[in-house]
Amino acid sequence: DKLRQLKKIIITPNESVCDFNTRFLELYDQLDFNDKSYISVIDYENALRPRGRIYERVAMADVDNLEDACGLAEKFESIINESRVGNEMRGSYTTNNRNNYNSIINY
Repeated sequence: DKLRQLKKIIITPNESVCDFNTRFLELYDQLDFNDKSYISVIDYENALRPRGRIYERVAMADVDNLEDACGLAEKFESIINESRVGNEMRGSYTTNNRNNYNSIINY
């Protein structure tokens, strides 16, 4: 049954938050009106537990509805991804500078 599926759903390891939100909300939209009252933001937050940093930020934000929780989770994932890319680029820049310096010294 759809309600039980939604209560047990979790984000998969390689799934983006955006893709997970689509899956979660499509299942939510299939619920009967009365069953929707059994799904809360806490259920959504629990589904994000495998993504600890995102889960913590959404839970701490204390949002009142699923749409806001989904939007925040996507925003936090984007920030984390941008931060990761920035760190990788800085690491690459530092390595290249070190290699260039060593090339000049060894020339």
